[in-house]
Amino acid sequence: MEDLFQNYTGLVRPSKSPSEPLNISVGMAIEALADVDDREGTVTISGWVDIYWKDEYMCWEPSDYGNISFFIAPAEKFWRPDLAFNSAIGERFFSTKDQLMSVTSDCTVNFAPGGRSTHSCDLDMTLFPFDTQHCKFVVLTWFSGVASMRLESLNLTFDGATGNEVWRIIGSESSVSTDGTVWGYQTITFTLHMKRKPLYYILYVVFPLLMLALLNLMVFRLPPEADEKMSLAITVLLAFSIWLLMLNDLTPRSSDSIPILGIFIIAIMFLSAMSAIVTVHVLRIHHYDKTRVIPQWAIRLVGMCSMKWSCKCTRKGNQVKNAIPINDKDEETMTWPKVAEAVDSLAFNTMLMLTVLMVVTCSFSVLIMKFQ
Repeated sequence: MEDLFQNYTGLVRPSKSPSEPLNISVGMAIEALADVDDREGTVTISGWVDIYWKDEYMCWEPSDYGNISFFIAPAEKFWRPDLAFNSAIGERFFSTKDQLMSVTSDCTVNFAPGGRSTHSCDLDMTLFPFDTQHCKFVVLTWFSGVASMRLESLNLTFDGATGNEVWRIIGSESSVSTDGTVWGYQTITFTLHMKRKPLYYILYVVFPLLMLALLNLMVFRLPPEADEKMSLAITVLLAFSIWLLMLNDLTPRSSDSIPILGIFIIAIMFLSAMSAIVTVHVLRIHHYDKTRVIPQWAIRLVGMCSMKWSCKCTRKGNQVKNAIPINDKDEETMTWPKVAEAVDSLAFNTMLMLTVLMVVTCSFSVLIMKFQ
């Protein structure tokens, strides 16, 4: 095959019709999904890019060369299209070092540079940890426009690709686009669809978070006489802060997509802070001086929470004129510890309703966005 390279140069586009563009077919194959860095917004893959074109100076009759229909030679010997990975982090151009190219007798040249490469990927973490990501690998012409080189897209294949302990490949697609400049530079976009495996995060993030939310309610079931009532409220608040820091380590620092789970943690943290504030007032009420007069609103609150009070009302139309407890003896024996207990009961019921409302709202938000 040495005579094929006698007058051959890799500096000139291998086409005998200079006015006709050279068709370049580009495909991509993924062998392994090595790593997905949520924090940095990058994906690392192992695989190769298949590039095919017709080199009109590399044609021969197999019968003239002992029925040899193809051969393999170092990539440096051939002309190569000026393609680059625009999405790659680091080296963008396809290296020819230690790379080989195959040529068939019908002028078809195949260049398949491969290896391990890292690419940027815009991650939408809104549905974390039930999210599906779409990472794009962009191949473009660096200098050649559509007048000299026309790109054709082949498939992005991942058959037999080894998965990742966190991610599962669920599909792929490819497309070709041309920019609006006078040169008409072309771009091929390979899109890889990945779905996160959520079981780990459900067991070690979501379930413990729900348990903490329930534990936050137990602050109001602990009697004011207990010395650890305030300590429990502060401990739960600190636990939510640690959980928020943990979520911050798992997700990128971006304002474009905020995880619904993060919003839920902040909302529960707000309830936990309110629980601590209410607990301070409950303890203060519990230790009021016995001689201090108990106002009517506190007496009504105790009656409403304990269900032991009834009201004698005189009405004018549909409006309550006034309401007083009918058991004056019980009113005389009312104490501040009973008021503190009533405030605890009211706070427990309120926080329980708000917690359930937040859980249901976040769950439905995830479901609605996931199946849109």
